[in-house]
Amino acid sequence: MTENADIIAEKIPVYQQGRSLPVGYRHGNILHDGRPDAMANMMKKMYPAIMQTCWKYIDAEEVLVLDEKAKEIRSLKRY
Repeated sequence: MTENADIIAEKIPVYQQGRSLPVGYRHGNILHDGRPDAMANMMKKMYPAIMQTCWKYIDAEEVLVLDEKAKEIRSLKRY
């Protein structure tokens, strides 16, 4: 799986001494960074497959028993 991200940055002209036209450009401040959105989109794509795999290995009854045990332990805990 891949996800593309757009990064938009300022182009700052680079001049050589004695020339009025730029000889190239360098990157300036980032105006828009699409990497967080790309990461979120990737996670949305991966989540169903991850959860399907988890539920293949986790028994729902076992989770319920562990939840009851956790409640019991919390009720006995004293500070």
